[in-house]
Amino acid sequence: MNEANENHSEEQEAEHHEIIHLQKPGMRMLKTTIGVFICLLISFLQGSGELRPFHACFAVIITLKSDLKHTWKAGTNRVFGTAIGAFMGLVAMHIRIIWDLKTPSITYYLIITLMMFFVIWLTIVIKTPEITAFCAVVFLSTALSQTDDSTLALFVAFYRFVDTTIGILVAYFVNWALPPYNKKAKS
Repeated sequence: MNEANENHSEEQEAEHHEIIHLQKPGMRMLKTTIGVFICLLISFLQGSGELRPFHACFAVIITLKSDLKHTWKAGTNRVFGTAIGAFMGLVAMHIRIIWDLKTPSITYYLIITLMMFFVIWLTIVIKTPEITAFCAVVFLSTALSQTDDSTLALFVAFYRFVDTTIGILVAYFVNWALPPYNKKAKS
């Protein structure tokens, strides 16, 4: 009985060590943080505030994968999804502006909800379900922008797309410029 308790205690101690064992940071973590820094630096150097670093940084985090092939695929999906979502968000903002709807308002939220259904359905119709989340998030972030000026609404959608594209290009560049994440991919 005493031997069984000792074995159980050793198993618990081994499990405890596994829980607190810190894994060494990998190249993908390093590449992602470098990509985020580059996006922040681009925004800082631009100085005009046109590049909202959040969207570019978010694109780096989502797009950067373990190799160039997967980064490229994620990037093209992200660009396509962002384009559709930004366009549909622009349509929603124009409806709100033309109908002189207040934000927040239940009428505008119902319009957004109906359009969200259409955005999701559209990705299924064009057989690209992998972009559904991108489209939906970009649609919402654009449609919920607080502007009553249709020209400014166009700029919101445009810069949402540009900021995301910059982040995707940074992710691809960083993944290309730094060593591969997977050492097996080298050989």
